[in-house]
Amino acid sequence: MSPRMLPTCDVRNPYLQSWFPLSLQDAALFPALLSSTLTHRRARCLLSEESPDAFGQQDRSFLALCYAHTVSALNGVMRQPLRGVGDATILAVLMLVEWPTTQSEREWTKSPVFQAPLQGMQWLNVHGAREPHQAHQRGLCRLVQLKGGLPRIQLPGVAAAISFRLLVNATLTLSIPPLPFHPLSEDSAQTLQGFLGSFSDAGYDRSGRLPPSGLPPNLEEAFEAMALYTTMVERYLRGEIARPDTQAMCDQRNLIQHCLMSLPPADGSSEVDRFYEVCRVSAIIYSIGVIFPLPAATAPFSALVQTLRTNLGDVPLEGSWLSSPEETVLLLWVVTMGGIAATGMPEREWFVGMLQETALQAGLGEWRTLRQSLKTILWLHSACDAAGEKLWNETQELRQRTPARPLPARPAYGTKLDDVQGPRRREPACTPCRNRGVRCNKGMPCQTCVRDGIPCSYGKREEMVVPARVHIFSVRRQPCQLCKRRKVRCDTQRPCQSCVKAGLSCIPLRR
Repeated sequence: MSPRMLPTCDVRNPYLQSWFPLSLQDAALFPALLSSTLTHRRARCLLSEESPDAFGQQDRSFLALCYAHTVSALNGVMRQPLRGVGDATILAVLMLVEWPTTQSEREWTKSPVFQAPLQGMQWLNVHGAREPHQAHQRGLCRLVQLKGGLPRIQLPGVAAAISFRLLVNATLTLSIPPLPFHPLSEDSAQTLQGFLGSFSDAGYDRSGRLPPSGLPPNLEEAFEAMALYTTMVERYLRGEIARPDTQAMCDQRNLIQHCLMSLPPADGSSEVDRFYEVCRVSAIIYSIGVIFPLPAATAPFSALVQTLRTNLGDVPLEGSWLSSPEETVLLLWVVTMGGIAATGMPEREWFVGMLQETALQAGLGEWRTLRQSLKTILWLHSACDAAGEKLWNETQELRQRTPARPLPARPAYGTKLDDVQGPRRREPACTPCRNRGVRCNKGMPCQTCVRDGIPCSYGKREEMVVPARVHIFSVRRQPCQLCKRRKVRCDTQRPCQSCVKAGLSCIPLRR
């Protein structure tokens, strides 16, 4: 347990050099360490990291005995006020903040939806498999407060271990961490501002992934910190970091997760609150799946998916979410995160339909194009690609099953563009072919769109209404939405050259 639990930069380890020798002299700490060690082994057996036979009935009986002896010894210590706030007592209570028994009926061998790296760093996968004991956790927090805070604990590694274990429990229960963040190293940043500043000094490029606009400063900093940590993990996986500083990586990961879990949920139902809550919940999904990966059996994806689905509601795609290319990409990322997290849940079908409709509105017809858009927000290829592509394939299957839209009834003469222009074919061409001025066989999808890899759709013909008895030469094509908003010249083509040069999605102006 010791090297991974408290990684250090030298050969000395607090667990071996300080904790264990002290336990030989403390009646409560010794059985507490034994109880925690046995619970640790029990979790590893359930996660198939050890043989299931490695934890038998004799081990279960010994675990129950150690736990009961620890509780009895701590009750005796609490009658002595001076010893009650000692470092050894606080460490013994820390060993009890997780239940000694683990629910064996969970699907412990279930494959995670995100293939995240570094799952075993600081034994995160094992601690994430253990159920929090809320009563002992409240007692631990009370002792720390009586002590004067985490910095007042002198025993090496204890303050950082308390901060980490309570952070895991807060993530499992989707609650705010009860104590401030405390790093393993005194040189590590303790705020997101310091973390972002250290990455800037190290020369990391922060332009590839930009946080969504319109977020509160604390959530915007969390997005930017997650993007920088994702970039560092990518470099590590590519072999560009030969000897990574495990202690620094643990502190950076834990700081990001602590700040993210400390963000309060929205307390209103306004559009601004919904936007904030959608972004906050999606960020937590990404963090639990990629940055702070928890086992699939205990990750709280179900509650997060339900919250995300409730706050998204029936988003009008022509509304504020699609008012700019940046917000469109953000909506795609949010729906993708929700769809991946909803794997095996009833909400999965809703997210598949939502992604299919959003991608169609954004003009995305290939998984490769969607992935490039998602990478501008938060995306780790090794962890997300398999689940994301599976979700995309389901959207394509849904699109093939969707029946063709019936054509609207022909209105009275003199109210539609077809009638003003005189005799024309009775069946309209699809929207992409009509915008590009190419031949359309009026299929669903048409052969031209299939050949060019473009989403085929038949828009509402009510959008082409022009006044009756208007001469055809007075009907002019309108500039796109972005050119009109940016006040630049538009050649009225679809897509226009101004949007192509700027790398933006050209969206026609609605009449």
